[in-house]
Amino acid sequence: MAVYNGNLYAGTDNCITGTEIWRAHLLRQISWIEQPRDTNKPMRSLASYRISQVQSLLEEVQKTCDKLKDEDDPLYSECCVNRLDEVTGYLEMAEKFYMGGNYIAANYWALKALDLLHEIQECCGK
Repeated sequence: MAVYNGNLYAGTDNCITGTEIWRAHLLRQISWIEQPRDTNKPMRSLASYRISQVQSLLEEVQKTCDKLKDEDDPLYSECCVNRLDEVTGYLEMAEKFYMGGNYIAANYWALKALDLLHEIQECCGK
Protein backbone atom coordinates (compact mmCIF):
# COMPACT_ATOMS: atom_id res chain seq x y z
CA MET A 1 0.00 0.00 0.00
CA ALA A 2 1.11 3.57 -0.66
CA VAL A 3 -0.24 7.06 -0.15
CA TYR A 4 0.11 9.48 -3.07
CA ASN A 5 -1.50 12.92 -3.03
CA GLY A 6 -3.63 11.99 -0.05
CA ASN A 7 -5.02 8.79 -1.66
CA LEU A 8 -4.34 5.25 -0.49
CA TYR A 9 -3.07 2.79 -3.11
CA ALA A 10 -2.68 -0.95 -2.63
CA GLY A 11 0.21 -2.85 -4.15
CA THR A 12 2.68 -5.62 -3.40
CA ASP A 13 6.00 -4.05 -4.37
CA ASN A 14 6.13 -0.64 -2.64
CA CYS A 15 7.44 -1.58 0.87
CA ILE A 16 5.37 0.99 2.82
CA THR A 17 4.48 0.00 6.37
CA GLY A 18 1.17 0.47 8.14
CA THR A 19 2.79 3.09 10.40
CA GLU A 20 3.61 5.28 7.40
CA ILE A 21 0.04 4.99 6.13
CA TRP A 22 -1.26 5.92 9.60
CA ARG A 23 1.04 8.98 9.72
CA ALA A 24 -0.13 10.13 6.30
CA HIS A 25 -3.76 9.79 7.39
CA LEU A 26 -3.07 11.68 10.63
CA LEU A 27 -1.27 14.49 8.78
CA ARG A 28 -4.24 14.82 6.46
CA GLN A 29 -6.56 15.12 9.48
CA ILE A 30 -4.32 17.69 11.17
CA SER A 31 -4.10 19.85 8.06
CA TRP A 32 -7.90 19.75 7.82
CA ILE A 33 -8.28 20.85 11.44
CA GLU A 34 -5.68 23.63 11.24
CA GLN A 35 -7.14 25.39 8.22
CA PRO A 36 -8.25 28.80 9.48
CA ARG A 37 -11.76 29.93 8.71
CA ASP A 38 -12.13 33.32 7.14
CA THR A 39 -14.74 35.05 9.26
CA ASN A 40 -13.92 38.48 7.87
CA LYS A 41 -15.23 38.20 4.29
CA PRO A 42 -18.76 37.11 5.24
CA MET A 43 -19.01 40.30 7.32
CA ARG A 44 -18.47 42.58 4.33
CA SER A 45 -22.12 43.00 3.33
CA LEU A 46 -23.25 43.32 6.95
CA ALA A 47 -20.65 46.01 7.67
CA SER A 48 -21.67 47.87 4.51
CA TYR A 49 -25.32 47.70 5.55
CA ARG A 50 -24.58 48.93 9.07
CA ILE A 51 -22.51 51.85 7.77
CA SER A 52 -25.42 52.83 5.51
CA GLN A 53 -27.77 52.63 8.49
CA VAL A 54 -25.50 54.93 10.49
CA GLN A 55 -25.29 57.44 7.65
CA SER A 56 -29.07 57.68 7.22
CA LEU A 57 -29.86 57.73 10.92
CA LEU A 58 -27.16 60.33 11.51
CA GLU A 59 -28.85 62.64 8.99
CA GLU A 60 -32.17 62.22 10.80
CA VAL A 61 -30.67 62.83 14.23
CA GLN A 62 -28.72 65.86 12.99
CA LYS A 63 -31.96 67.39 11.70
CA THR A 64 -33.62 66.78 15.06
CA CYS A 65 -30.67 68.29 16.91
CA ASP A 66 -30.59 71.31 14.58
CA LYS A 67 -34.28 71.86 15.26
CA LEU A 68 -33.68 71.69 19.02
CA LYS A 69 -30.78 74.13 18.69
CA ASP A 70 -32.88 76.60 16.68
CA GLU A 71 -35.60 76.47 19.33
CA ASP A 72 -33.04 76.96 22.15
CA ASP A 73 -34.34 73.76 23.67
CA PRO A 74 -32.25 72.57 26.67
CA LEU A 75 -32.43 69.04 25.25
CA TYR A 76 -29.95 70.16 22.59
CA SER A 77 -27.12 70.61 25.08
CA GLU A 78 -28.21 67.56 27.08
CA CYS A 79 -28.63 65.16 24.16
CA CYS A 80 -26.74 66.41 21.12
CA VAL A 81 -23.63 68.35 22.14
CA ASN A 82 -20.50 66.16 21.97
CA ARG A 83 -22.51 63.03 21.21
CA LEU A 84 -22.84 63.79 17.50
CA ASP A 85 -19.08 64.28 17.30
CA GLU A 86 -18.63 60.91 18.97
CA VAL A 87 -20.99 59.28 16.46
CA THR A 88 -19.08 60.90 13.59
CA GLY A 89 -15.83 59.54 15.03
CA TYR A 90 -17.28 56.03 15.24
CA LEU A 91 -18.56 56.31 11.68
CA GLU A 92 -15.14 57.42 10.45
CA MET A 93 -13.54 54.44 12.19
CA ALA A 94 -16.09 52.09 10.59
CA GLU A 95 -15.41 53.54 7.14
CA LYS A 96 -11.63 53.35 7.57
CA PHE A 97 -11.74 49.73 8.66
CA TYR A 98 -14.16 48.90 5.84
CA MET A 99 -11.89 50.49 3.25
CA GLY A 100 -8.95 48.59 4.76
CA GLY A 101 -10.79 45.28 4.41
CA ASN A 102 -11.32 44.67 8.13
CA TYR A 103 -15.07 44.14 7.98
CA ILE A 104 -15.39 42.77 11.51
CA ALA A 105 -13.94 45.96 12.99
CA ALA A 106 -15.99 48.08 10.59
CA ASN A 107 -19.16 46.36 11.78
CA TYR A 108 -18.13 46.85 15.42
CA TRP A 109 -17.65 50.61 15.03
CA ALA A 110 -20.85 50.97 13.01
CA LEU A 111 -22.77 49.19 15.77
CA LYS A 112 -21.26 51.52 18.38
CA ALA A 113 -22.39 54.48 16.28
CA LEU A 114 -25.90 53.03 15.91
CA ASP A 115 -26.20 52.43 19.64
CA LEU A 116 -25.21 56.00 20.39
CA LEU A 117 -27.58 57.36 17.75
CA HIS A 118 -30.44 55.43 19.33
CA GLU A 119 -29.50 56.87 22.73
CA ILE A 120 -29.55 60.38 21.25
CA GLN A 121 -32.96 59.72 19.68
CA GLU A 122 -34.36 58.50 23.00
CA CYS A 123 -32.91 61.50 24.81
CA CYS A 124 -34.38 63.94 22.29
CA GLY A 125 -37.77 62.28 22.60
CA LYS A 126 -38.09 63.19 26.30
